[in-house]
Amino acid sequence: MSRKGFASSGRKDAFSSSASLGSGFDAFSSLSPLSYLAEPPDFSALDPHVTVSFKSLSLKKDDATKARALGEIVAFVKENPFVDGTGDAILEAWVKLYPRTAVDSSGRVRELSHSLQYELMLWGRRRMEKQLPKIVGTWLAGAFDRHKPASRAANEGLTSFLNTPDKKAMFWKKCQKQILDYATEAAQETVDTLSDDKERAAKPAEARSKFLRAIGGALALVTQLFDAVDEKARAPAEDQYDKFLSLNQVWEMASVEDSGIRKNVYQLLSICLEHKEAVIESALPRLRRNIIYDGLRCDQTGSSTEYVRTLTRLTTRHPSIWSISEKGKKSPKKSPIGLLQTFVEKGSQGGAGVFWVCLDKLLSIIPQDLTYDEAAAFAHSMRSGVSNRLEPRSNAAEGWACYIELARRFSDQLGSEGPKLIQESLFPLANHYINQEGSVWSSGAQLPVLLRAYKVSARPISLDLLCTSWDGLADTMASQISSSLPEQSKDYHKSQQVVSDAGGRWFTLVGAIFHGELETRPVHGPSNRLISECCDALERRNFKPFGAASTLLSAVRKCPALINAKESNKLVELVRDNMDRVLCSPSSPYLFSSISALGNSPNTETQSFYHKTWPAIVEAVLKHESEPGVVDAITTLVSSGEETAELARSDQDLQEYIANKCIASSEGQGEAWSLFETVYTFGTLTPGSTSRIATSLVGKLNPGEDCADALRGLEIIAQRRPDTLTSNETVHVNLVTKLLSMTSLSDQRAANIKMLLDQTKSTRNKSPAITIIQSNLSSAGPQTLDVDTLVEQALLAAKTGMASVESLLPSLKAWMQELLPFFQVDPNPAVSVSNILRGAQFLVPTSSGNRSIRTSRRDRYGASVPARMAMYTAALIGSGIELSSLPIGFQVDVVYFLLLTQQLASEQQIMDRDEMLWQTMSKIDASAQVDGLRASVNKLIVKVSESEWVPGSLMGELVKVMVEETKELKPANLYTARALANVFQIFASKYGFSGATENLIVRLDVFNTSVEHALGAVAVLGGFSDLLSSSKPVINFCNKMVSEMLGANPTDQKTLVNLVLLNAAASVFDSGTLPVANNRLVFAAKHITSWFADPEQIDHAVATEACRALQNLLPCMESVYGSYWEDSIGFIAYLVQRAEGDLVDLRLSYVHAALKLESTLQGLESPNDDLVDALQSSAKERSLAVLDLLALPRGPSSDPQLIVESLVCQRANKIPLKYIKDLSDICPLVESESEEIQSAAFNLLHKVLPEQQQQISVDVVLDKTSAQLPDELISLLLEPPTLEQYSDDALALFPTSVRAYLLTWHLVFDAFSTASHKVRDDYTSQLKERNFLTPLLDFMFDVLGHSAASPLQLEREGFDSSHITSYPLHLAATGVVESEEKSMHWLLLHVFYLVLTYVPGLFRTWHINCKRKATKIAVRDWTEKYYSPLIVTKALDDVAEWAKSGQDLSGAGTDESELNIRVNKSAREVVAGYEVDEVEACMSIKLAADFPLGGVTVNGLKRVVVAERKWQSWMIITQGVIMFSNGNIISGLTVFRKNIVGALKGHTECAICFSIISEDNKTPEKRCGTCKHMFHKYCLYKWLSSSNQNSWVGKWEVEGGK
Repeated sequence: MSRKGFASSGRKDAFSSSASLGSGFDAFSSLSPLSYLAEPPDFSALDPHVTVSFKSLSLKKDDATKARALGEIVAFVKENPFVDGTGDAILEAWVKLYPRTAVDSSGRVRELSHSLQYELMLWGRRRMEKQLPKIVGTWLAGAFDRHKPASRAANEGLTSFLNTPDKKAMFWKKCQKQILDYATEAAQETVDTLSDDKERAAKPAEARSKFLRAIGGALALVTQLFDAVDEKARAPAEDQYDKFLSLNQVWEMASVEDSGIRKNVYQLLSICLEHKEAVIESALPRLRRNIIYDGLRCDQTGSSTEYVRTLTRLTTRHPSIWSISEKGKKSPKKSPIGLLQTFVEKGSQGGAGVFWVCLDKLLSIIPQDLTYDEAAAFAHSMRSGVSNRLEPRSNAAEGWACYIELARRFSDQLGSEGPKLIQESLFPLANHYINQEGSVWSSGAQLPVLLRAYKVSARPISLDLLCTSWDGLADTMASQISSSLPEQSKDYHKSQQVVSDAGGRWFTLVGAIFHGELETRPVHGPSNRLISECCDALERRNFKPFGAASTLLSAVRKCPALINAKESNKLVELVRDNMDRVLCSPSSPYLFSSISALGNSPNTETQSFYHKTWPAIVEAVLKHESEPGVVDAITTLVSSGEETAELARSDQDLQEYIANKCIASSEGQGEAWSLFETVYTFGTLTPGSTSRIATSLVGKLNPGEDCADALRGLEIIAQRRPDTLTSNETVHVNLVTKLLSMTSLSDQRAANIKMLLDQTKSTRNKSPAITIIQSNLSSAGPQTLDVDTLVEQALLAAKTGMASVESLLPSLKAWMQELLPFFQVDPNPAVSVSNILRGAQFLVPTSSGNRSIRTSRRDRYGASVPARMAMYTAALIGSGIELSSLPIGFQVDVVYFLLLTQQLASEQQIMDRDEMLWQTMSKIDASAQVDGLRASVNKLIVKVSESEWVPGSLMGELVKVMVEETKELKPANLYTARALANVFQIFASKYGFSGATENLIVRLDVFNTSVEHALGAVAVLGGFSDLLSSSKPVINFCNKMVSEMLGANPTDQKTLVNLVLLNAAASVFDSGTLPVANNRLVFAAKHITSWFADPEQIDHAVATEACRALQNLLPCMESVYGSYWEDSIGFIAYLVQRAEGDLVDLRLSYVHAALKLESTLQGLESPNDDLVDALQSSAKERSLAVLDLLALPRGPSSDPQLIVESLVCQRANKIPLKYIKDLSDICPLVESESEEIQSAAFNLLHKVLPEQQQQISVDVVLDKTSAQLPDELISLLLEPPTLEQYSDDALALFPTSVRAYLLTWHLVFDAFSTASHKVRDDYTSQLKERNFLTPLLDFMFDVLGHSAASPLQLEREGFDSSHITSYPLHLAATGVVESEEKSMHWLLLHVFYLVLTYVPGLFRTWHINCKRKATKIAVRDWTEKYYSPLIVTKALDDVAEWAKSGQDLSGAGTDESELNIRVNKSAREVVAGYEVDEVEACMSIKLAADFPLGGVTVNGLKRVVVAERKWQSWMIITQGVIMFSNGNIISGLTVFRKNIVGALKGHTECAICFSIISEDNKTPEKRCGTCKHMFHKYCLYKWLSSSNQNSWVGKWEVEGGK
């Protein structure tokens, strides 16, 4: 480096202290060895064999050259012994080069530098140990390198010498001064001192990363020093510690873009708070700026939790750090609390749920003195953060808990205003849960969250408001019940189901409130009123609204504490007194289930009432025996516990009826099989009745005849009550004889019955409770008991010692048999988009083509038998039932089946498919059950992982069994692999990754290329993820899989397996850091891209995995030129185009992979020329292909579908406008059912339409035609929505059709925004001719309430002028607004603003023609209040800006004067003057208070040039022009100027006064015949009067000159 370079470096702070040492190379001694200005080594004494290598390393910039040089030096050191002289020279040179090489931009160079350092330690031994103090900081810092291979190389070298904890501790202690010196020097470096001008200019990103690497290493070193060296040992170096901690650069890193560095700063600050309080005390102002102000502003992704923890510790010690300065009081958003509000609005920023726990602690100790508005705004921001769509669903519970605690604290601080805050912040949670309203509250619709919020709300300060709120909810619910659609309506069932679901949620919440022993006054009265409303609605509407009946059932089942004898009597009387109507109504099953559920009430008074009334109800039912609904009614009434069975056995009429129905069913004369199964399940029959039925059934068994119904009945008895077939010897012998005969005829059902009878001995001793539980688990139907009820019965049986743990659990054999049909379903390839195993989804061959399972065995919630078994088992274990007493094999099977069922359930939820474990995911109950199952199983796995992972333990045996199960490529094993990955993920999150864990993984023997181990390997890699990045077996496996790519054939199944394994192994490492030799990577990439020459031979699976493989390989070789860059880009374009011809589920995976690959290639920091050229040459083709993707038909809604749509839309938003010529394909997308696609299409058109207007304006002038809005855009306005088309609930969800219509209007006005006046007039005429605006305004004012004379109050809804004047789509779509309805209102408000801005004349016409007086008044007053001030301000601002620009104020290229414009906003007035000879023609334009509904008034202030009549006509013309140009004041001003200029045209100055305007405001009009000059009459008269020529004056007067 030259002296000139040194002098111009600009690093003044770094070496200002050494200025006195002289200039040039004398100053090198003071420079950090990291600086590019540091003294270069002496190459003269080096061995000639390495001189060139050392020079290349010192002087060359190319990464490959430096890596090659390092490799050559390593080879020399290994091959040659240490020689005095040259060996010392090599060590001296290396010591000077090592610091800079260790922070080089290339990860490979850094890795080799640490490897060389290790080799030199072995080579030089004692000589190198003497040099060690100079480079110890560099070597140790390398261990914290973010590049895994580099840190691994540094660690391996260090651990080879420091191989015991004692040695390591002693080393850190002894070298702490040198470490601190290095850290201090590194912290003072800058981008300018670490990289020269050329490096910074050519590769600024690399220069920045080098700087961050250097300072990051320094921070990590000092943080580690505090951990490795105790306080006593630190004492000798206290000054150096203080020096480092006093550096501004250290704390400035608190807001740097690198999350790892930020975390180091926060950890260091936490340590200093414990050990360096004095330093922190002195640095508080600086920390306040760096940690509070800068830290809260910056993006904290990856460090948010550590940041909040540090803030909590800092605030605990120094609460004054949050004090608000005078500047902060003037600008609250810039105060610490204001910045914290912005911070929490971003959510956890990728953090785990513990972020919210830490934030709650922080908020609890921050000194706060907020006003109500500030507190409400802060709560709103946190609500937005918790409900942000990027916030992980798993964080919801902790996030809402933090939010609720915040509301509680704020309410306590606000005093009398506290209840109001609780009302706004917490009450809507219950409203959303019950009515499903408000997207911002949706993630809080969980019972624990709701109960916590209710507990806070039910405190004395807000109890009255809470009572009022629940009364309002009850009114809404009652209205919903009474207004539900009648049976004749086509949406009858949908309407009733909405009521049913809402009622179920109501009483689920109320039941939880009662069960939690919370304050019940707010809910007790409204709930009773709701029950009465349900009863009244049923009786009033002939029992047709089954939603009301279902609500009653929910009340009895889920909130039994609410149902006393009075309420029970009301229900019983309702049914008994209207039995004939009830039996034939759709409400029948719900009402009889309600009566049956009374028997399970914990209320003794209700139980007593039930026992008295049950026989009467049965008697009333049996009186209508001929009615079709009687069998179902009796079936429901006897479906209860033992007490109901006793009541049934004592009713002879009932026994007779049941026996007759059962016998008739066995004879094929009736369909009472549900009754048959129920009575034997619950033990309803007397011995006499069972004997009669058994005798009848056995008598119908005749070998060779059709006796299927009799066998079916006997099978039911044998399964549920086999003792009834064996207790009577005659019946038993007769039955066995006939069964043996039929078995010999290969009758499978007979054989099953025989087997069941053989097992009778073991089942005789079963408890009735066990029988009920097992029968309700092994079957599912509308009458089966709820899982919660079964769990209660099981816990009671376990508590009383009536049953063993094993007998309470489901039959594992039956469980597996029930799961098997679900494993026959073909794996959906789209799952690979979002699943942890990614491409493993493709490994299982498809055969059946099935994607669903149709089964009638479901409970009332749609749950299948295996789903019920899993929920029951998980709930049982979660309630305290221990598995540890069971054999280890049984425990493993139970956990394994739970995991399998969990995976099936999760996939159904992700894919949103019907007819799987649950009938549908659209019901909130089903989704909640899946969430609950997932959480319960994950808790169980956490508990399982607590048992040490060793052979023989539950964890060890579970892993062993699951790995063994993954050895065959079958659907069941695919789910096993997913479950295994989940187990590993939970284990890793709790225990991390250690050498012992690595040994256990190695013993699994899954890291090989055989097909049978593929699923196991992917499960391990996916579960432990990046924790495996330093594992040697994984690194070797990754290398092996890269090598396997050579020679692979894309049509070979083994190739797909290898691709999947390669991608799984590569995903462990950071992008661009694969620990594989570069030549291997190049060969692999080249071979994969060679397949693309014939892309049609590549199926969807190989295409997906090939793209993923290239996404892993190519970033590692960005500097290597080759054809594979162009081939990869071409293949991406091909896949995007190919998507049109494939099924949705097939294309989702490869479209996702292709777009991710494209994004990766475009994001490379240093792309080579081949890649740049390939991207540029294919840009248009790829952009148009993405537009085609947007237009493809959508598949069923699912998580993968939404992920891919989001990716496609993000890509579409980046399409350059120059490629968009034809709007015909984009406009229809605004009507898409997907909001993402709607938004993408809108964003494109929002940019394109204004851009096109300039050309349209030119074309209109040249072609002399009228401009027209695009037909494709206009077509979207042809079917406007009306209020009658949507129910209130549907409209509140902001239907996509309404959104599309309003966005289309937004686009129409986008076209207006940049169009010329002529084009705007043409557009306005087009809208007027086809009357497009009237439907918009009608719908708008219907929705906003004007039609009902109750317009929306913007202040109350939280809208301000910014919402009126703008509608940023990305904000409205990310959950910033509280509900979909509010988003719709926001868009309506903005569209109306655009109407008033661009077509106010059409609005005035609508207003004049509006026939409803109340609507007209409401619209006028509302417009004047909220819009007119904004429109007036905008109009006046436009005039002021126009005047400032000087455009058209004077005639171009003439000497005409400019208009003098004065704007008076307070008076809503514009004054325009035109100066002529120091006299100004002046007029004013005043806007009405209700402008633009009201007009403008134009008044002439000072007339010149023309007569009064002409002047007034000008004022009228100006006013007319403004009105007819949609209120454009500039148009009026332009006309005014043109009139004056026109009047002055042709006039010259008077030859006497030398002015155009005389004192009487007239122009020269007398011309001299001799001189031809013009004269004012007045000037001529005055001149003649002043002369002595009286005769001339007389003549002038005679001629009328005076």
